[in-house]
Amino acid sequence: MSDEGMCLSMHQPWASLLMSGVKKHEGRSWYTAHRGRLWIASAAKEASQEEISEVEGFYRNYYGGKVEFPRDYPVGYLLGSVDLVDVLPQEEYREKVAVEVWMLLL
Repeated sequence: MSDEGMCLSMHQPWASLLMSGVKKHEGRSWYTAHRGRLWIASAAKEASQEEISEVEGFYRNYYGGKVEFPRDYPVGYLLGSVDLVDVLPQEEYREKVAVEVWMLLL
């Protein structure tokens, strides 16, 4: 895997959920040609317990209750890396992926 030192900063709890494998993909409004290793850092802003509970509740529902969440959600850390293999335009992402999420909420 190539490593150009590219890093994405994410707010918690999303950053740790991505690194733990609970969150499978991330949406952005901009395109990148980058593929390969993408470092994930947690932003400095702490998530409230209410935000964490709400997001964990969503994923608990999404996975049918069988989820192992991170023990903590550290801020201002380089958490690890992922292998960025594909980027979809927002329209295509919404058609292919986001529909699954909306179906769960109905």
